Amino acid sequence: MSKTFFSEFSTPQHKDIVVGIITSDDFHYDILQPLFKEYGYGFTDMNTGIIYIDGEAGLDRDELKWVEAHEAAHIISGSLDERETDLLAHQLLLEKGYHRSAELVMSNLGRHAEMD
Repeated sequence: MSKTFFSEFSTPQHKDIVVGIITSDDFHYDILQPLFKEYGYGFTDMNTGIIYIDGEAGLDRDELKWVEAHEAAHIISGSLDERETDLLAHQLLLEKGYHRSAELVMSNLGRHAEMD
C-alpha cells in the first residue's frame, strides 16, 4: 500500500517536502513505473517538491532513508549534480542519526548511472 508523508529532511526554507512511496496497487504506479526505470529507486519533481520512491523496489529502511535524503538534497540545494547532492544527503543522514544510510551514500558515491 502506498504511503505519503512529510520528509524529516525538510528545512525551514523547504518545509513542505513530501515523500510518496508508491506501490503497484496504486493507480499512479503504472504512470510512474517508466520514470522509476529511467531514474532509479526514486526521483524528485523539483517544481512541486514531491519525492517519488518505488515501493516495489524491495528497499529496506536504510535504503529508503538513503533515497529520501538524496532526493530531499536535490530540493534543498536546487542542484541536479549527483555528487553534490550525495554529499548533502550524507550530511543530512548523519544529522538525523542514520549512520548506515549515510554509509550507503558514500559507498555508492557517483554510481547513480549504474543504479538507474
